[in-house]
Amino acid sequence: MPRRRIVEGDYTSSLIYLGTAEVAELLGWDRRRVAAERSKGRLPAPAFVLAAGPVWTRAAIEDWMGSAPNPEKVEDQLQREIALRRQLLRELEQRLARVHAARRKQDRQKQAAS
Repeated sequence: MPRRRIVEGDYTSSLIYLGTAEVAELLGWDRRRVAAERSKGRLPAPAFVLAAGPVWTRAAIEDWMGSAPNPEKVEDQLQREIALRRQLLRELEQRLARVHAARRKQDRQKQAAS
């Protein structure tokens, strides 16, 4: 059964301290996602933890929101890194092929000399 909100309207704008529900509302997430992101270390550390759960300062969440990476920029950066790593892998494969070719040539020369 869904929980009924006791306070209606935008009450989070006047709060200094935010619990999981308020952080979820501020970020446009549900409470489960806040809990999951916190457990993965992707949210700032709470100011303190009560028996009811973690509590953050509004300033800490707003600062984090301003510094949180843009998913599109992160994706672009990862795509560039993947391309660079693929290029590096091709170069290493070419170097390895040259080393193997040189070793085979050396082995043939040794066999011809004996």
